[in-house]
Amino acid sequence: MRRLVFLIVLTLLASASCIAQFTALTTTTPTLASFNGTYSWQAANLKDYSVEYNMQGQQVGFCNGSVNGYGCWDAQTFNLLTGSIVANGAGRLTGTVTETRDPNSYKCNPKNNPTSPCPVIVPSGHVYSANTAYKIGYTVDYTVGSVTRTFQAVRASTGKTPNWNSSATSGNICNNSNLNTCSWTQIPQSLTAEKPGPSAMNFAGTYTVAASGAGVMTFTITGCSDCGTIQLQFTVPPASAVGQTIPINGINALGNSNPMVGTAVRIK
Repeated sequence: MRRLVFLIVLTLLASASCIAQFTALTTTTPTLASFNGTYSWQAANLKDYSVEYNMQGQQVGFCNGSVNGYGCWDAQTFNLLTGSIVANGAGRLTGTVTETRDPNSYKCNPKNNPTSPCPVIVPSGHVYSANTAYKIGYTVDYTVGSVTRTFQAVRASTGKTPNWNSSATSGNICNNSNLNTCSWTQIPQSLTAEKPGPSAMNFAGTYTVAASGAGVMTFTITGCSDCGTIQLQFTVPPASAVGQTIPINGINALGNSNPMVGTAVRIK
């Protein structure tokens, strides 16, 4: 009898263990542990930039303040983001990000028939000479007293001094009423765009995972004072495994106006 009871108890314990294991294997509710391990990620990030053109439709640089006679056009491009994410399975993460920018967003595009130089730099480093025949796009520095200003030629000319302090020559400089006849327009500051930052940056933060599998990463980038707090949305299945691919994106609904889409693949 005692042997029979002992066998019954062993059978019940074994059955309970199997049921527990089966329950664990068939869990369908994602948790923080569903996002765990090291991931390699990449994404395309939509970016806006503004190109500046002269009166002849040639690119002179990028919009950076008002220039008489010049216009700006907005353009869009995609920058590539790559890096790694390490999630600890308990709500914390670290990672790296490298941004590869479209060269057209900071270098003058040859297809835009750019002037030479392009983008225009202030000061230009070229002192004006009344004996030089200047072509459209040439840049010069002209000094009156202790004030030096930079100008770009909008028409070919010789001897058209960009002297703003003389009534005899001030008409050579473009204003709103003489754009059809002026020879020079003042460039108040360099028409450059922001150049690419560090090749790789680190970030750290937290993440949440809802019962539906939808999660949100919230992190800050080390050493980037103007990046603010970044949020990315992702979706995970209940179990995490090497080779698993999850979608990640930044959407306006998260409040950070980050139009980005990509994927992350668990590599270990």
